[in-house]
Amino acid sequence: MKHYTETFEFATYDKCGKTVPYRIHYPEHRDENGKCPAVLFLHGAGERGTDNQLQLRIGLDVAMKDEDSPLHDALIIAPQVEMDEHQKERWVYSDWGLGNYNMDELEESVWVKSAVAILKEKIEECNVDPERVYIMGISMGGFGSWYIMAKYPELFAAGFPCCGAGDPSKADILKNIPIFTFHGEIDDVVPVSGTREMVAAIKAAGGDKIFYKEYPGVNHWSWDLAYGEKEIIKEMFEIKKN
Repeated sequence: MKHYTETFEFATYDKCGKTVPYRIHYPEHRDENGKCPAVLFLHGAGERGTDNQLQLRIGLDVAMKDEDSPLHDALIIAPQVEMDEHQKERWVYSDWGLGNYNMDELEESVWVKSAVAILKEKIEECNVDPERVYIMGISMGGFGSWYIMAKYPELFAAGFPCCGAGDPSKADILKNIPIFTFHGEIDDVVPVSGTREMVAAIKAAGGDKIFYKEYPGVNHWSWDLAYGEKEIIKEMFEIKKN
């Protein structure tokens, strides 16, 4: 049996002012109409680089060990943020240690622009079911997932941000998206308040499509547990937009 990373082809994208490496997994099976769901996966800070390999190191590895995971039958796009000299490049230009941020004060990164552009392009090219497009991300990619859902809510049927943070002021937008989110109780890299405050803001805005699981006694590596939630991942893939 192939290692899951071998099912991802190598590609690059250069239409947003930067050459962005990404990996793409094509569905093993499609529905009776030839369509498939799509996933945009955003990696964490430790997977930055230009090798176009590190972004698959953690997160998806746990989920795709499940042979019955719907991820195998999805188009999966996994771009990679470069590791610059000062380690400033990231999906969202905010301080991770502070948790949540104000989107309106931040410049949209070329990495977010490119990730969304690749996704839109592949939705058109690859016969993706536009009602079954999802976003998943860990840590730095959790920040990116919250940001992209708030910036481009029309794209997604559901989201799966893990140990990240977002902008609580965008709760009115996010309340309409089913979101499954996770965090470790004693996270000392991204404060657990990042997720707690997002969940509270969405619920206060009337959102009833938010699911939050906090892992007691768990530090920053909560993605190992979140991506092992087989039934929750399957539940997400059953959700259609609108």
